Amino acid sequence: MVRSLTAGLVAVALAACVDDAGDGAVRIIRNLAVSDEACVVSSQLTATGRSGGAIESTSPIDYVLTPVVQNFATSSGGKLTAQRTAFIEGARIDLTFSKPDLFTAEELTTYAALVKFASPFSAAVSPDGGTAGVGFSVIPIELLKLIQPKLTSAMPRVTVNVRLKLYGKMGGGSFESEPFLYPVNVCDYRIGACVIAPAFVCGATLPDGQTVRKGNPCNPYQDGPTDCCTQGATLTCPGFAGGA
Repeated sequence: MVRSLTAGLVAVALAACVDDAGDGAVRIIRNLAVSDEACVVSSQLTATGRSGGAIESTSPIDYVLTPVVQNFATSSGGKLTAQRTAFIEGARIDLTFSKPDLFTAEELTTYAALVKFASPFSAAVSPDGGTAGVGFSVIPIELLKLIQPKLTSAMPRVTVNVRLKLYGKMGGGSFESEPFLYPVNVCDYRIGACVIAPAFVCGATLPDGQTVRKGNPCNPYQDGPTDCCTQGATLTCPGFAGGA
């Protein structure tokens, strides 16, 4: 009877330990500067990171965050690998602005789903310091369209402060990561310096030694710099030169 009770207590303690491992164990280490042309996010902790981002207000897609995530939960020498693997289901995102009166209180109520929402994606991160590179949207294109008409020569950019927590399942329970903060400047190259460099005519021959900068492969309208070209009124990003 004593042996059975002891075993039961150990099992309960072990289960509690597994359940408690989730919150705070999974963390975003940094947002990465993606260099792979296929928009593959590295899982290496030594990959070059970004401390902040920028996106054109006319971007045709959302701002995409591409962080490396690490799981600090321990597997107790491999005995709890399955229980301590983090299965990420997405990120809960809360957006605020550097200019508090950018939108009125009524507008913020109307646009509530654009400033506080969940961005679903999936990834599995092994315990004992395992890492994964992930990518997901954090600033919706619909919000960019609302900010764009507010940009002027007197206010050529607005900083959107991204605050997020990853969420998912671990050891039969749910977890949330520590919050990650990331500022993104929303701007317009037609008003002031932004992501897109001054455009050239598509197919034109560039000066010797100059090549087309392709910018962020996940979205050429963010981070940059990106060299774009024009065909009539059409802007192509990244651009192409020399008839290529």
